[in-house]
Order: sequence, then structure tokens, then C-alpha cells
Amino acid sequence: MGCSAEALATYKRALRIEPNYLPALEGAAEIEYQRKNPDAKALLTRIVSLRPNDQRAHGMLGAVAFARQDCSDAVEHFRRAAELISANAEALGQDGVCNLRLKNLGSATSDFQKILALRSDVSAVRPRLAIIYLIDQKNQEALDVLQPLVATDSPDPDALALSADAYEAMGKTPEAVSSLCQAIVLRPDKEEYYLHFADLCFTHSSYDAGVAMLTAGLKRLPKSASIYLARGVLYVQ
Repeated sequence: MGCSAEALATYKRALRIEPNYLPALEGAAEIEYQRKNPDAKALLTRIVSLRPNDQRAHGMLGAVAFARQDCSDAVEHFRRAAELISANAEALGQDGVCNLRLKNLGSATSDFQKILALRSDVSAVRPRLAIIYLIDQKNQEALDVLQPLVATDSPDPDALALSADAYEAMGKTPEAVSSLCQAIVLRPDKEEYYLHFADLCFTHSSYDAGVAMLTAGLKRLPKSASIYLARGVLYVQ
């Protein structure tokens, strides 16, 4: 009937009579979980103590742990709910983020590959997977996963910037410069792109080119202390 407050009160009355009554534990935990109430953790923990293989309870405990940024606890519960969350993009994303923070690159890659298979139309998934590939030095894989975002009539600037990272790591500096310049043209007010370009110029002793690009950047972002600093470093060189 949608009367969750009354339902929760009745579940709690049942639990006072029988603390380990699973239907009441499950009902109360579901309501507290939906409300994002910290009490959900205690109820879910009691459920898994009574039924250790309850994937649904483990999945919710994983989400609760993610919300409090306890990644070690989150990935353990998500591992115990692996079959259930394999079709849940949100849970896979939380598991993937935590695995990345814990430097479990193989598991993080698997999580985001599953999300991509579930939701290939969601453009935000590809850059996240590309970042994991770059950290794991799988540069060609990063380029491949970004390809649908850059080989269009309206390329994604962030995907181009990530592609520049991959090209540079592969020793393909001209391609890196081209991708980064294209990103700057598409989004000329993003400070990060200019600093990225300055790094490339510093690495390859192309100081004049770097100064010229940063000077152009300061016309768009005249209060950027970071761009001023980077240009000063290039002037010194």
C-alpha cells in the first residue's frame, strides 16, 4: 500500500518477538536500504549471518559500504554477489570504482567491460574503461574502446585527450599532439588540455609551440594561474 513507515514499525515489532525472523529482517532491511538509513547495515549483516550465501543481501551491503567509501568491504560483498550484480550496471560501476581505488586493475577492467556490454550506448563508460587500460599500460586497448567516441562528426573532447595519452605512451607523439589540439579546439575553455599540451612540449623540447598554445589559452582563461606557471616554465627553457 506504500505505507513504508507503518510497515517498518510492524517489522520491528516482529523482530522484537523473534530477532532472527528472516521475512521481517528482509522487509525491514529493504525499507531502510531504500531510505539510505545506516540501520540497513546491521539488518543486512544479520541476514547474511543467518544465510551466508544470500547474494541480494551481500549486494546491498556492497552498496552500503560503497556509500561510506569502504572499498575493501564493498568489493568483498560484491564478490559474494557476483552472479546477481553481473546484470546490474550501477552495482558493477561501484565495484569497478572500488577495484580501481584498490588497484585491482583486472577486476576493475572486468567490471567496466560488463557494463559496456550491458549499456554500450552510455558514453561515460568508455572513458572510464580507457583510464583503467591506460593505468595498466594497455594503450591500444584504450584507443580501441575510445574509437566510437572520437571517430564521429562530433568527437568527445575528453576522449580525444585520453587518446593523446595513449598515443604518447606508444611513442606516437604527432598523433598525440593532433588529438590534443582537436580537443582544445572543441573545448577551448578547459584548462587541463592546455597543461597537457605544455607537458608534451616540455617533454619534446618544443618550447615555442608550447608558449604559443598557452598564450592562446590565456586569452580564453586570463585568470588561470596554472597556465601562467606552465608558460613561465617554458619561457625559462
